[in-house]
Amino acid sequence: MFYEASEALVLRTTDYGESDRVVQLLTAVNGLCSGFAPGARNSRRRFGPALQPLSHVRIYWQRSRPGHLRQLKQADLLVSPRRLLPRLQAWALGVYGCELVLNLFAEEDPQPALFELMLAYGDALADGTQLAEARLLFELRLLALAGLLPHLGHCAQCGTLAGGPQRVFDSRRGGALCLACASGIEPLRVAALSLGSLARLTRLDLCRFAGVRLSGATLREGHAVLGQVLGQVLPRSMKTPPFIDLFAACDRRGDLHLDSSG
Repeated sequence: MFYEASEALVLRTTDYGESDRVVQLLTAVNGLCSGFAPGARNSRRRFGPALQPLSHVRIYWQRSRPGHLRQLKQADLLVSPRRLLPRLQAWALGVYGCELVLNLFAEEDPQPALFELMLAYGDALADGTQLAEARLLFELRLLALAGLLPHLGHCAQCGTLAGGPQRVFDSRRGGALCLACASGIEPLRVAALSLGSLARLTRLDLCRFAGVRLSGATLREGHAVLGQVLGQVLPRSMKTPPFIDLFAACDRRGDLHLDSSG
């Protein structure tokens, strides 16, 4: 029986029956896809610890008929998600990234750039020095890859470049707005410098995270802007965001310590 091999990132697993798992994966060649791993919960030889969310693996599978799960034969662990565990917030941000990808992209649609972005995002989280910047960059780039990036510089309605130190942002109307076009709505006011910074970030290399430093104001306002966009475009509410803030507080207090050596 012929099995294909592919690098993949494990995004989510669901236990099925007494010993099996359904696994949602991201690959460079096939994009998002789902597979059935028989006996995965009991098999150390074929799957071991490889089928954990955020694992970078080499997966061996058999193609199935359209509409059916791929049959997973074996998974070899390339990079363990345990590298994130010394910082609980980093782990939560990684799971958040997986959830975003699953909500924004369709299955069986090749996304090589998305795969590379996820790898780079994982490296940035493992570094752990600029988690707030990593999250903002990832959200911005993910929206761009999904074709959902709003207008950040010129007015989304009339195309003029809004002047003054502040601008208005409304994702329902396309993004940044001049004051004339923003009349009659409850606005999200954002500093022009913050929107300008977001616009410049879109021109960076897709996988560059290191060395990007943003002011506290840009991080706060950028989070508000992208949060508004995601709230509009996501098909369902996200489960992971509350844990990001919770685990960030735990990291600051040193409340929880998980072993990352396994």
